[in-house]
Amino acid sequence: MKERFLNLAITGLLILIAAFYSGCGSEADTVDPEAISQSVPGSLTGTIYPQVISVYPANGSSDIPVDTDIVIVFSKPILSGSISGEVSISGGATLDTAAPTLVSGGSTVILDVDSGDLAYGTTYTVTIGTGITDTDGNALSSGSTFTFD
Repeated sequence: MKERFLNLAITGLLILIAAFYSGCGSEADTVDPEAISQSVPGSLTGTIYPQVISVYPANGSSDIPVDTDIVIVFSKPILSGSISGEVSISGGATLDTAAPTLVSGGSTVILDVDSGDLAYGTTYTVTIGTGITDTDGNALSSGSTFTFD
């Protein structure tokens, strides 16, 4: 059943992609975004702010390996320079926010624990500030925290 659903979903996606590309033509065929924004409630030209969509270690997780890096996945690509000073960790550890590793097109941030390994039996809280911006210059709509040990 799952395989059939997956095949149907993929087929539907391919049909949508084909329909999109078959509708693409010359510039005379393009739609004016201003006309759309006037006729569609909420507008297509609104700002989409980045959000934290997942973290590792997961909030509330236990028995995390002491050599774990902190991983934050955002909904949009992030400017690496905006991370410095915006992510912190409690519990006696520090994070290297000055030189984050960005992967997945810049939407996944990997932070090394600057102070060495984490300690077993210690509860850590990571705080993510709102000063982090995406590649369009939009800041996080809200900060977040997650805790693990």
